[in-house]
Amino acid sequence: MQYEFGDLPTPGVPLPVELITEIFLFCAPTLAELHDRPLKDLPPLLLTRVCRDWRSIALSIPELWQTVHCTIPAVTWEAAATTGNAKTALAFLELWLSRAQAQPLDVSVTVDSGNLGVAESDERALAQILGRRRTQWRELVFKFPFASPDAVAGLNDSDSNADSELPLLRRLSLDVAPNWGWLDPTTAGGSEMGVVTTFSNAPSLRELSLGYNARPRQFELPYHQLTSLVLAKTRPQELLACLLKTPQLVSCIADVDSADAPSLGVLPANTVPRLTTFSLRGANLTLHILGLLTLPALESLSLAERTGLNAEDFIALGSFLERSSMSVIHSLRRLRLYFIPRATEAQFLALLAGNGLPLLESFEFDATEARTAAALFRTMSAEPEGNQAPVLPQLQELSVTLHKKYDPGTHEMLWELRELLEQRTRTGETETERAREHVGLSRFELQMEYTDQTPEDWILDTWREVKKRGVAISVSTRGFEQWV
Repeated sequence: MQYEFGDLPTPGVPLPVELITEIFLFCAPTLAELHDRPLKDLPPLLLTRVCRDWRSIALSIPELWQTVHCTIPAVTWEAAATTGNAKTALAFLELWLSRAQAQPLDVSVTVDSGNLGVAESDERALAQILGRRRTQWRELVFKFPFASPDAVAGLNDSDSNADSELPLLRRLSLDVAPNWGWLDPTTAGGSEMGVVTTFSNAPSLRELSLGYNARPRQFELPYHQLTSLVLAKTRPQELLACLLKTPQLVSCIADVDSADAPSLGVLPANTVPRLTTFSLRGANLTLHILGLLTLPALESLSLAERTGLNAEDFIALGSFLERSSMSVIHSLRRLRLYFIPRATEAQFLALLAGNGLPLLESFEFDATEARTAAALFRTMSAEPEGNQAPVLPQLQELSVTLHKKYDPGTHEMLWELRELLEQRTRTGETETERAREHVGLSRFELQMEYTDQTPEDWILDTWREVKKRGVAISVSTRGFEQWV
């Protein structure tokens, strides 16, 4: 059971300190929660303002103070000489960390966007505050347009070896770059900053996220032991080079910002043998990335092609599934495709109706027109001929997004949707239904631009009946008009 702050005992109710301590710890926020709300509105600061006794108890619990998110005010052109606010924030951070004592630390530091970033003296002070506790880092989130190229390297504790071990660090998120707005950070950061070795000796590091302003080549890291990698901005060559260095990788999310073809060529089939989740956004994803990879353990694939998936993309995707050994065909459970133009409808259906996705459980796709969705619904509803298996027989979750506002194919799609839901949401009430070679849909979501009119009553009645069967169904327009 999760308690809200209002559920805590009032200060006037005498309770053992041990019990209050347990309740306080139960209320401790995560790093993600601290990003969403001001520190003053969350424990532990909130607890210290209730009464003197609670403040004393809260200050005596180091575990309450092991997680902190701190925002450092930036200097602006209008107040270039004013650094007092930054110094106040740094003093606050140092006080907070001192209360954590020797506990493992989850620390997030963000510098507000500003014309001049942070004064170099404040950068050095921040580096010293964090550097003194580097052996306590468990999670570090660092978003920092630095003025000095030595700012990140300055995180090394001056009292220890420059590359001393970070024994507890498991998760690292970096978005750091010189605050030279007129320079391209993809080149300026690499040449001016050099290679930072601050995080090179982290035997427990498993999760790495590099933001828009951070480049893999800027950091010496134990890539060979990573299980999770997020690249907010990368190039095909850079992404493939990372995959070559991460044989333990299980999850990879990458935004590819370049259409340049990589020069590495086809990667060996055993490059990332454990990768189960692969999410790509960008251009030429099948040609420049999937076309060069074999992923034998893949369970979840997301492709967001900025220009839309063309016929060649679907052909390459099919080849990728076949090439990745039979284990991919029998292990892929979740697929997301964005987006599908009307012109590629035939290739889209051929991919889904083939034998490559018999165990797909969750499918999400974005299409330009309702007729594409109608064709899929019709194909899934059709009775198999001869020895053919049903299309997507194990599908349990289906999510569809349509982007055409005035779409003449909408009514046809709604009819086909009715037929699909009638067939795929029954739970074996009759002998014929029990003999069907597919499972039932447990969740269906449709969101569309269409706003012409509310569907006919018989369509709404069908959806309501499906909902009564226990199916999580949601149908709405982009204007958030919820039909069911």
